[in-house]
Amino acid sequence: MDIDPAPIEFLTIDGDVIIQDVDRNIICDSIWIRAGSLSAGNASVPFQSKLTIQINGNKNDPGYVFDDSLVGNKIFVVTGKLNLYGVAPATVSTKLTKIALKGDTSI
Repeated sequence: MDIDPAPIEFLTIDGDVIIQDVDRNIICDSIWIRAGSLSAGNASVPFQSKLTIQINGNKNDPGYVFDDSLVGNKIFVVTGKLNLYGVAPATVSTKLTKIALKGDTSI
């Protein structure tokens, strides 16, 4: 993947998608990595850039049916392979210094 794809309703991946190590933004309502793979970086060369996968939609949007046990909207389903290797963050956990309230856009 050498460009940001246009926003799409439903992204299905049946082949192998390798994301080049540059900032990428994938915008869709749902993603299904069905029979292929989505990869960014690897164990020996982690992805150094920013990868954003943005799942859009509203709570009451129509959903998708994958099988009787998997129905919904704003779904990220992986039945193939998802390989994401990045630089480990310096901080892996923290404690809030105040209460996060409903509607807060930052904490």
